[in-house]
Amino acid sequence: MERKVNRKFIDLVSLAPTGYLSLNNEVEVGWRLAKVYWHQGYGIEAAHRAMNFAFDELYSEKVATLTAAANISPQNLMEKLEMTDAEENLPHPEAPKETGLRNHILYRIAKENFS
Repeated sequence: MERKVNRKFIDLVSLAPTGYLSLNNEVEVGWRLAKVYWHQGYGIEAAHRAMNFAFDELYSEKVATLTAAANISPQNLMEKLEMTDAEENLPHPEAPKETGLRNHILYRIAKENFS
């Protein structure tokens, strides 16, 4: 992602297959922002555009995302995107146990619920 006004790189947004979750016709949206850009609307805008692409171009039925249970800000952003807690918490297979970030919450949204 980059800012339109000055083309400054501010971090990334991604879509990826949900391989380790073994989900069908679903992609995972992810985003990361440099801390100086938090709470300025960049995350929601980038995620929303990625989700539009997932539904309109990739013909995905659902979009999913994960966040560590301890990370409240991403959960708030997911709810602003109208994603819902799938109530399928799981240990993230790539998060080291010693970080305290292994327990993750899965959020989803179906195409028909996305606006």
